Amino acid sequence: MVVIVLIVGLIVARGPARHAIADLLGVRTKNQLLAIYTLAIAPPMQTDDLAPIANDSVPPYAVNVFLDQEVQTANVEKTLDLVRAAGFHFIKQELLWSDVERPAKGQYEDKQVPGKSSWANYDRIVDLARQRGLEVIFRIDTSPAWARPPEASTLASPEKTPPVNDADFGDFVAAVVKRYKGRVRYYQIWNEPNLADEWGGQRPDPAAYTRLLQVAATRAREVDPNVVIISAALAPTIQNDARAMPDTLFLQRMYDLGARPYFDVLSANAYGLRDGPDDWRFSQPNDVNFARPVLLRQIMVRNGDAGKPIWASEIGWNSLPPDWMQTHPGQTPLWGSVSRELQAEYTVRAYERAAEQWPWMGVMAVWHFRMVYPTNRDSQQYYFDMVDVDWHKEPIYDALQALMRSPPVVHRGYHQEDFWALHWSSGWEEVGDARASLGHLMVSATPGTTLDFEVEGSWLDLVTPTGPTWGKAAVTIDGLPFAANRLPIIHGQAILDLGSRSERWQVRQPIADGLGPGVHHVQVRVLAGRVGVDGVVVDDASPQMRLYLTVGFGVLGVGVLAATFWHRPAPAIQES
Repeated sequence: MVVIVLIVGLIVARGPARHAIADLLGVRTKNQLLAIYTLAIAPPMQTDDLAPIANDSVPPYAVNVFLDQEVQTANVEKTLDLVRAAGFHFIKQELLWSDVERPAKGQYEDKQVPGKSSWANYDRIVDLARQRGLEVIFRIDTSPAWARPPEASTLASPEKTPPVNDADFGDFVAAVVKRYKGRVRYYQIWNEPNLADEWGGQRPDPAAYTRLLQVAATRAREVDPNVVIISAALAPTIQNDARAMPDTLFLQRMYDLGARPYFDVLSANAYGLRDGPDDWRFSQPNDVNFARPVLLRQIMVRNGDAGKPIWASEIGWNSLPPDWMQTHPGQTPLWGSVSRELQAEYTVRAYERAAEQWPWMGVMAVWHFRMVYPTNRDSQQYYFDMVDVDWHKEPIYDALQALMRSPPVVHRGYHQEDFWALHWSSGWEEVGDARASLGHLMVSATPGTTLDFEVEGSWLDLVTPTGPTWGKAAVTIDGLPFAANRLPIIHGQAILDLGSRSERWQVRQPIADGLGPGVHHVQVRVLAGRVGVDGVVVDDASPQMRLYLTVGFGVLGVGVLAATFWHRPAPAIQES
């Protein structure tokens, strides 16, 4: 009874009373209860989850690093070795214009070592990362003194001021892309322009950022048409004044101003802050949480941009030392705080939730791997770390390593033929065709070649072309043909016959429905003729529907038991 009272109190209480109840429950229990309650009342969101998504060919695992601050190459190598051993695919590294193109336009001199090229630091990062099979995402931002307005010199961080002339920034972006062409493909343009602190102290200006993005994207694509342009990560905020603009408002203004053609990936920050990873409150009057990107996705859909993914530039939960308030009097937790164990648990769950529920969410970059300087221990953001300054691994390292080493699974969504969790045997070829979804599909005419993947969901379709020029494939699920229950069984095989229908492209071929819970292994094997696969579509009941069904069946079960006992006849009394 006490627990029920606390749950009800947590839901209805406000202010200090709610905080007191939360303290009694504990952080984990409080967040678990809020996850269930907010899921039960969550409103429908228009996120177009089964739209084909571009740029989903890479694993979602990334981590932010500060390798430009390392003096010794050995420390760069040690960091990258640990990053790779954990299982990350990407490192995300800031590339500071203010440190590279200096002391004047077209000059590249190291500010610490006269005569040394300022490119050397970033060359080292790229080369050492590539040696370990790691891809690099560069975040290009800041402005050198010669490019920013004179009044910026009075600011605490003048380098965060946008340049006077956007063309100067475009020239630098072009120089970066030219230097790393063929070695780096992903570039984020600026960071959090919806905060004055990241925009030279000025009021956030979507028009000014959109112009900067347009120039940067245009110049980058002129140099390398294969680059992937990532918009600036928008800080999740509800503040709307001279110091900040809500990320939702800023993004809509970007679309209004014509930003859509100038980015391939929308970037957002997705911190958990004071709530757990399964909180379903998309919009709160006084806070933000990990689910905030759902609101940005709705804006993308409304603006006809459903085919692009969102990448989370930064995710994580802070874990301040238990005695932080005593050793740092007057400092309240800026980003909330959880134990190291919860930090690990929540970050893993964040990746799992995104995979299960948000097929439009791609790469998510943990904030952060390791800060370089011992003095950083006095900064609250130091305690987002996976590895401390003395190279001690926090629990989050081992937890994420276990996640990233586990076999990849295809969850709900429309996944392209190059989706990272699909495994193609030799004999398949990627073919360009404008009729295919996003212009490519996989084709094989070699009998015995296979497509294999693990899937978790209730419904499975393959997207294929059909017509008389296409052939046949056999499909098994968990090694059994009849598990592919939407296909005819011929001579003991579930047959997908692409030649039996009129010529069409992007046909969703039903393979199975009613798949049971858990992960299932799917294999598509070419039998005869050409077989083309343009994508995989997985669907499932929503988490909200599953909750309703669970509660409904639970109530029904209790009712049946109660009725059984109520109507049970009384035992007969035997006469002596």
